[in-house]
Amino acid sequence: IVVLVPVLNVSCGGVGEEDPDPLLDGTEPRPGEVVGTGVLEAAYGSPRLEVDARGGRDDAEGRFSIEYPGLAGHPRGRLSGPVNCVYVNANEAFLIGQLEQADIEDPQNRFKAGEFIVIGVLDLGDPSAAGAEPDRANFSRTFATKPICGRNPTAIPDALRAEGDFSVKEQ
Repeated sequence: IVVLVPVLNVSCGGVGEEDPDPLLDGTEPRPGEVVGTGVLEAAYGSPRLEVDARGGRDDAEGRFSIEYPGLAGHPRGRLSGPVNCVYVNANEAFLIGQLEQADIEDPQNRFKAGEFIVIGVLDLGDPSAAGAEPDRANFSRTFATKPICGRNPTAIPDALRAEGDFSVKEQ
């Protein structure tokens, strides 16, 4: 059985270290709000991602959930927990959540309660508009310690189309 999950296998150099400001492109990250639901591509098991979070690096609040329907060759179950970091730059956001619930049938046992996950969301506008591109989302493998709060290469939302709608707003 082959299990695919949306994970970019890129080294996250600096995990646990202070995140330098400003961002690489010279812009300052801002606190924000990220709300929405989307189903990611079937090639990754069609996980349903739901986020409702607001705040910044030190005052984030909200929740996330990722639910796998159990398509052939993919896990079945649910991951969820509180969001403890929101990092927004224009229409792109990165959230860090901590797994409270990790009830998932995953033979590789990649998801454990208490560990951290990074979620990336790219809001490409109103999905019902003519010619609109779907929003994009991604999430990382889990980390035993909390990663830096910022743009994280393990969850860049550039590859996985999300059927649904996410809203990313700077505060």
